[in-house]
Amino acid sequence: MFTYRKKILDLSRAFSSWVGKQSVEVINVPFSGGQTKKGVDLAPNFLRDVGFYGRLKNIGLKLSTAEAIDLEHQDSEHQPEVYVHNQLVKNPTTCGHVSRQTADAVFKALKEGKTAIVIGGDHSIATGTTFGHYLFNKNTCLLWVDAHADINSPLITTSGNIHGMPVSWIIKGFPSFPVVPGYEWVHRCIPPSKIAYVGLRDVEPQEQKLLNDLGITAFYIKDIDELGIVTTMQKALEQISPNNECPIHVSFDIDAMDPEVAPTTGTAVRGGLTLSEGLYIAQAVAETGKLQGLDLVEINPRLGDGIEALRTAETGMQIVEAMLGKHVKIPEEDLIPYNEAIKAKSNK
Repeated sequence: MFTYRKKILDLSRAFSSWVGKQSVEVINVPFSGGQTKKGVDLAPNFLRDVGFYGRLKNIGLKLSTAEAIDLEHQDSEHQPEVYVHNQLVKNPTTCGHVSRQTADAVFKALKEGKTAIVIGGDHSIATGTTFGHYLFNKNTCLLWVDAHADINSPLITTSGNIHGMPVSWIIKGFPSFPVVPGYEWVHRCIPPSKIAYVGLRDVEPQEQKLLNDLGITAFYIKDIDELGIVTTMQKALEQISPNNECPIHVSFDIDAMDPEVAPTTGTAVRGGLTLSEGLYIAQAVAETGKLQGLDLVEINPRLGDGIEALRTAETGMQIVEAMLGKHVKIPEEDLIPYNEAIKAKSNK
């Protein structure tokens, strides 16, 4: 039986042979319509311009880029941009159209034997990324790294921003709601037992109820402070992929990270993951050898100053590199559970 290490102080497994054979496809989705802050659509080009592609090649990956995603809704029937059951929902037809194009791009990359690396853009695109992974392999499991649960229903959302709803279209057992224009193509496909959240700290009451009712595994920052990131990842991976048997799709929202290391994101929340914790998550996934693809979303270079935008991009790029097999030595003390470290200091 596959077991996860309870203590990993130096993830020194040799990934070089795996990385050298790995082909990856970068799928850029410069879309901001799932929320209201402009600038998140600039992230794919910003990462490219600060050397993201070269860094992937430097760790031995065979890199290709997908054709541009069609960001404009061109339905001949001219569906209205309105959800009659809750008119707060913003841009449903366009969001659904972009997610569908993203699903197609992910499926195509996977079918060609490549790891799908999706760079957003806002998190509304994750309905498409997840569905694309599911279409390729029905046994896919999902690790959702985020400060937010993104599991609002279009019927109950109070903001109307679809980047807070992508999970509602993909989780089996989710309370039904009338079809949203633009989302006719998707159906619920991921069992609640095959999704785990890591990094939550800003969850609305109605989302908390949905998580509880569906029995979804969720690790809040307070849980990580108590358990430590090593045990948290052990439990999360064992939950969604018992015996390491399932391909893994990781949807990583940069706002899971603390604003100290990722300040330029639209919904930053204090008290997030440290850089070492983010890198550990990435390396733990890489160690399974089961990564099928990942999303990196919600980097917004327009927020903050240039230095802060670069810091956020650097954090995101390091996490992607580590998830794709680049070894990073994480200091042992950074992996000690926060509450344990505080207790030890107070006893000195």
